[in-house]
Amino acid sequence: MRSYIVFLLCVMMLLCAATNPAMADDSIDIMGRWDLKNQDSYYLRFNGDGTFRIGMPRGFREGAYCLLDDGILQLTTKDAKGVVRTTEKKYRLKGDTLEIKDGVKWKKYTRYKADDNK
Repeated sequence: MRSYIVFLLCVMMLLCAATNPAMADDSIDIMGRWDLKNQDSYYLRFNGDGTFRIGMPRGFREGAYCLLDDGILQLTTKDAKGVVRTTEKKYRLKGDTLEIKDGVKWKKYTRYKADDNK
């Protein structure tokens, strides 16, 4: 079962690589840690290999991400029962601010800077 999930994640990443992203510069700019504004215990971390991590006060969730056309962020995760889920969310990236639409609201994240915690 585990090899099936790894295979599925690899296929998703290949499909995303074949997609021509509308915002090619965002694929580099989105990498790194993003803290939810005023709540640094909630964060997103996007890695260069197409994986991400969502940090929460009581744990985290990991998966694969892909930037699609028209400002769409595709997230693929596996739940506790091993079911793979893919969601798409609108996003806006402006400098050190990342906004992700969650339902009808936009959540605002700011780029983590090591100097902010001194």
